[in-house]
Amino acid sequence: MRLSTRARYGLRALFAISQGDGEAISSEKISRRQAISKKYLDELLRSLRQHGFVRTVRGRHGGYMLGRTPQEITVLAVVECLDGPIRLAPCVDQDDVCPRTEGCPTRPIWQTATKGIRDILGGMSLATLMESPMHGEACVELLTSHANPPRDARSELDPNE
Repeated sequence: MRLSTRARYGLRALFAISQGDGEAISSEKISRRQAISKKYLDELLRSLRQHGFVRTVRGRHGGYMLGRTPQEITVLAVVECLDGPIRLAPCVDQDDVCPRTEGCPTRPIWQTATKGIRDILGGMSLATLMESPMHGEACVELLTSHANPPRDARSELDPNE
């Protein structure tokens, strides 16, 4: 699975807006700060506005502000707003897409992995990113705290090690 540029840039745009200290920030500033083309950014901001993540402020000092609190904006919600539902295979949530769905040996793998990704992204808010000293270190910490450590084949063979 790979997140689209839309999702990654959309989250970066929201992060830039969150750094506005309650002031509206122009799309030109966001574009410069995040190195996103203004035309592409405007398209993303239009989608984010339609879903209530941002709101526009008119006037000389106008621009964009968050439409929700940073705590209410999850990475999952942004990704799904811009990319659609996250699922590793169509059969994860649709029984009728494959004649092998019933009794398929791999379907539980895709369902479990999809749920794990959704849980991690749903548990991370824009506020989490804002609070992190490295503005992203929180992502790494959250991801690693949810990951299972790899099994050491030697320890399974020799319980004394």
